[in-house]
Amino acid sequence: MDKMLIGKAHLYGYFKSPIEPFGKPKTIVKNRLNRNLARIIASAIDKTGRTLVSVHFNGTTTNITLRASEGMLYRFACPNTSKYGDRSGIFLLMYGTGTTSEKLDDNDLESKVYWIVSNYWDVIEEVDKTKILVSAHHRPPSTFDCYEVGLGRVAPGGSPPTNNALLLSRVTFESPIVITEGEDRFDGWEIIFSNNFSKWFIRLLLSASKYGSDIVKNINGNNVSLQQFTPLGGTPKVRLGDGTTTPSPDDYGLSGSELVVADALITITEDATNDILKISAYGTITPTSALNVNEVALFTTVKDEDDNLHEILVARDVFPTTQTLNAGTTYTVGIDLIF
Repeated sequence: MDKMLIGKAHLYGYFKSPIEPFGKPKTIVKNRLNRNLARIIASAIDKTGRTLVSVHFNGTTTNITLRASEGMLYRFACPNTSKYGDRSGIFLLMYGTGTTSEKLDDNDLESKVYWIVSNYWDVIEEVDKTKILVSAHHRPPSTFDCYEVGLGRVAPGGSPPTNNALLLSRVTFESPIVITEGEDRFDGWEIIFSNNFSKWFIRLLLSASKYGSDIVKNINGNNVSLQQFTPLGGTPKVRLGDGTTTPSPDDYGLSGSELVVADALITITEDATNDILKISAYGTITPTSALNVNEVALFTTVKDEDDNLHEILVARDVFPTTQTLNAGTTYTVGIDLIF
């Protein structure tokens, strides 16, 4: 009889206006992360191409395919064309007047007024979390009551490919932000990964989106310089261990001894009705002897500058109590990345 042994890791997002570094009062609003973002993160783990929905400024949507199988997150295939479009990880901030509550399967703002290209993005590493911060200094082209904002990424769409946006997150406000033509604005977004995620995976995620390189630690704690253009390796594995140390973004492996390892399958649950968005990574094991398990972790592989593959930690969780796995029983083991 199959039994489940599943860990959890959470990520969430905030819109900040104005952002903190400029010393002004800030409005922080938790926002709805989007299915496009979940599909991109899943592709970073297993190097599988997935369909994303890009939108033109006029509202026209196009299904495009992320060509993650080539080892990066910046190349897309557009329909009805033999060509593909490259778009590095350049982000957009989108502003509008729509008031319909955000959903995980939104393709666009309800009523866009304008969008701008961000001029800063980076990985922010803290003791208990890791953030991708996207921000922009801009001067709005018109005055209006802003009831919705979105975080997007530049992407191709149509044939031939044009500059479109992939919506990654959206939030609506009960009371509008008053946008004034020509004012100096410093707005930003944070995609926040809990302490269960390793900061090494977040570095990989951003590097694979923007032709960039970075330094990560592999499963042995050694520094690895990511290949600049195609750093994704795409071989996810789940490992169980006996360690009990609380997860930290600095983790690069299990905190205790490894008990068992399984190849992992990546799936995405997108349930707009019940507001469920998660990436699940799981495999099956049948222990030959009893195991006392305290931790579960997800790993994937990356490619260094010399084309060598290395395993890095994606996320790790510690169970509240020791889980005893019996010999001869088949178990499903894995971890859910919950949006």
